[in-house]
Amino acid sequence: MSQLGYTIIRKTLHIVFSLLLLIPLFHPIQSIIGRNPGIDEPLIIYTVLTLGAALVNSLQIRIPNFRKTLSSRFNELRRKMLMSIELKAWSKHFESLDRAFERMVYAFNGFIDKIERDYEKRYGYVCITFALLSVMISYVLFSDYVFYGIITLAIVDGFSAIFTALHPKFVELKVRGRVLRPKHSLTSIVLTTILSLSIYYILCRDFIASLIMAFTALIVELLSPEDNLTLPITSSFVAWILKISLPI
Repeated sequence: MSQLGYTIIRKTLHIVFSLLLLIPLFHPIQSIIGRNPGIDEPLIIYTVLTLGAALVNSLQIRIPNFRKTLSSRFNELRRKMLMSIELKAWSKHFESLDRAFERMVYAFNGFIDKIERDYEKRYGYVCITFALLSVMISYVLFSDYVFYGIITLAIVDGFSAIFTALHPKFVELKVRGRVLRPKHSLTSIVLTTILSLSIYYILCRDFIASLIMAFTALIVELLSPEDNLTLPITSSFVAWILKISLPI
């Protein structure tokens, strides 16, 4: 598979996992798990997810090749368990399953290596930690308006990268003799703006508010040094200021 294919897969996973963060906000889900007036279930879920991501990220930083080290130790434990099995009649079946499982783990690690970015290999999955932290803070500050922060994180950040990968034709700008290249291609900027504007309008049925949301998200995406951290908070804040309707 080409690098373009891995980029699209990585950003598709980003979109899917971002949208899954909407689940705690839906009231039918809250009624299923049992709504307690004294407990804020979405906040607990976002806090636990953020803490878990931060813990994994800290291990990635402290332990070189954390994922491969963990996989190697798990393989050793699995082999010891296999050797301790005394049912000789089933030993060949267990060995076949073990080899199949080992091939799956090897293929999975190879896939992750392909979609990982260079800084993630050095510093861990900081983007995931930043995204979850931003969603948690947005919920604390703006309550259910974090809905639009999550939508922006999924759509603007995800599709802008996909569109840029599919059509990587950049328009360079000259400012005071310096050549500047935007973060995304012109095609990506146009398509992402149209897509986000359309989705905002479908959700809130307010064209002006949707336009403000779309352009704010675009500016943050283009200028922010870490969009996973800034997009959810900014979009949640703008939605809260505009008091646009929530479809939840």
